[in-house]
Amino acid sequence: MLNEVSELITKANEAMLDNDFYDAIVLFDEALLLDPQNLEIHNSKGTCLYFLSNFDEALELFAKMLKLSPKNSDAYFGVGICLENLKKYKEAILYFDGNLKVNSDNVYAYSHKASCLFLLKDYEKAVECYNSLLKLDSKHIDGYFNKGLCLTKLEQYQEAIECYDKLLEINPDDMDAIENKEMLLEELNK
Repeated sequence: MLNEVSELITKANEAMLDNDFYDAIVLFDEALLLDPQNLEIHNSKGTCLYFLSNFDEALELFAKMLKLSPKNSDAYFGVGICLENLKKYKEAILYFDGNLKVNSDNVYAYSHKASCLFLLKDYEKAVECYNSLLKLDSKHIDGYFNKGLCLTKLEQYQEAIECYDKLLEINPDDMDAIENKEMLLEELNK
């Protein structure tokens, strides 16, 4: 039976790599019939559902994972990104926090949490999140860009320019960063 489950997972993962999420789900469902407690299968199926924008069903699956394994960082993250896509930002933040308690170096959880905070217009907390992310990954282009946006919203223009400068050290051709920096320099020169 374990061999059969392994074969199904392998085939499903290959389908995922080909972006054939529907076939992958069918294969994961077959594997779940043989091994219903397997968290890897639940996570992978949830990921497929997420990529198919079936956030409600993916959310149910990730929540089931949390019941099976209450400290599973993948499950916390999965619930968080589904809630984020369902525009339930406050709830999503709680699950990103849960993920970070288990996996404190997950730059993706910091990024998504900061994005939710930005959408809730809590720019100061979003900046704190981006700071944590950038401590873990000092070359995270989106981290610098989005931190710059938050600082702009807080009217901290010089600090925002510094973010865009750091981003441009990494990617000198980033037109959005160049344009945002130019706009901020004009604002400072008024």
